[in-house]
Amino acid sequence: MKQIILGLAFLLLVIQSTLVAQSPAALEAIPAPAAADVVTFRQHVDWLASPFLKGRVAGTPEMEYARHYIEWHFQQAGLEPVFAGANPGDPKSYRQPFELGARRELKAASLAVGDMSFDSASDFRGMISGDAGSASGELVFAGYGISKISDWKGLEDEDDFSGKIVVVYAYGPMDAEGKSLYPGRRGRGWPREADPFFKGAGMRDRGAKAVLMVIPPGVADDGRGLDGVRDRSMQTWNSPLLTVTTAAFEKILAAGKSGETAASLRAKADAGRVVLDLGVGAKLAVEIESTPRLAENVGGIIPGRGDLADEYVVVGAHIDHLGLGMFGSRAGPEGRGKIHPGADDNASGTAAIMMMAERLVAHYKAQPDDANLRSVLFLGFDAEEQGLLGARHYVKEPIAPLEKHALMINFDMIGRITDRQLKVDGATSGSGLAELVRPLFADSGLVIKEGESVMMASDHAAFYSVGVPVLFGIITPFHNEYHTPRDTSDKMNCVDAVRVVDLFDKITRKVAAHPAPIEFTGQVRGGRRN
Repeated sequence: MKQIILGLAFLLLVIQSTLVAQSPAALEAIPAPAAADVVTFRQHVDWLASPFLKGRVAGTPEMEYARHYIEWHFQQAGLEPVFAGANPGDPKSYRQPFELGARRELKAASLAVGDMSFDSASDFRGMISGDAGSASGELVFAGYGISKISDWKGLEDEDDFSGKIVVVYAYGPMDAEGKSLYPGRRGRGWPREADPFFKGAGMRDRGAKAVLMVIPPGVADDGRGLDGVRDRSMQTWNSPLLTVTTAAFEKILAAGKSGETAASLRAKADAGRVVLDLGVGAKLAVEIESTPRLAENVGGIIPGRGDLADEYVVVGAHIDHLGLGMFGSRAGPEGRGKIHPGADDNASGTAAIMMMAERLVAHYKAQPDDANLRSVLFLGFDAEEQGLLGARHYVKEPIAPLEKHALMINFDMIGRITDRQLKVDGATSGSGLAELVRPLFADSGLVIKEGESVMMASDHAAFYSVGVPVLFGIITPFHNEYHTPRDTSDKMNCVDAVRVVDLFDKITRKVAAHPAPIEFTGQVRGGRRN
């Protein structure tokens, strides 16, 4: 019965692959992937992208479940642990921990202006993206806290707020309907200059003691109130930060001597630069509790043999994703709080390295004892979505000198192949590498499109930047569902994903046994993901 089910699954997937083939007549002689491999790939992606793992964001319990899953499969495949234990004398580990930052929790916040005290539940909110601490001083209004957007000019370089508590409006310059005068990407939303992250840098450079970020009157996003201003789990301001309602700001203005209203100040801010003493002082405090967080790369090794044993081929993929979309989501505000499964990005690449580990262990066992083979290190990188943190940590603390790393292979989004097309960057990044891999490209059953540059938006970039040759496999063209809640496992093209596994299995075997050095050439330059 099991064989019948596998056969039916294989038949359905082959039909799917044929429908999307770029040139069925030319490719019909290409052997199809084994049905069991297609099912294995599907099972890995289904589990990693399941709601149970809540999007695998680094630093969460769900990410730890994913690491356990990958570590167990590495063990079952026969990979050996490779990292030092936590303490001297401990056995080697499959884990390489590194600091992810700290989990920040707001414990308390207060705000008083003159003889008025404000309610932290209804009038203002303490922000964990600001610093903990207290401040007192005169209030100065600084428009939107932005220097320049297109032809709109705000703060000037010489504006100095040292010793002041600065009041800025959230968002950016608006039209009469409260919508952005300078929309962001794809012609909607707010420009990046309006993001609190960038305003924080501006206030830091101008010496602000603390900042009150006020919801401007009439803004189209006011329906979201205080929650509409983005807060971050990591500190991005070096001063205490509070978000304040429009109504509370009106009370502050009435207590001062400026004679302004929230509406009159918005009109001035929409027009350009405005810096105005409000004629009243404030006291505030923010208490934040920080708990250190760790992330962990997961890795295992197939030891090499003979003259090449001290050289390494790295096969990697990032294992994390965006969790509930609180950062990095392409779904906009409506995506926040929803599970981003990350089936293609990058459960697909993670499935590939687990499958390749099992194959390569068996291949090495079948080789003669006197064979010369490079060691193969399999790495699942954590916290890629937060800035390639796991890969950057590895190249700072590698298991061997970086000059002994002959090649780094990286998979990121290989599960949604259309027309059998796969983009591969880096074929000319190592001496003799193109000559090794191009014959395998031609026989892969895939339409390989070599990149003219190396996309620097995934883990291989950390290796490339320190002079390690790379090969990077990724879908082309991109689909619109990556970094959204719609990146689900039911959309996988598992047949062609296994063809990618087949191709890079052969590449790894060939490179591992290649007797000549593969030296970094730097012939390709860095590019970016569209």
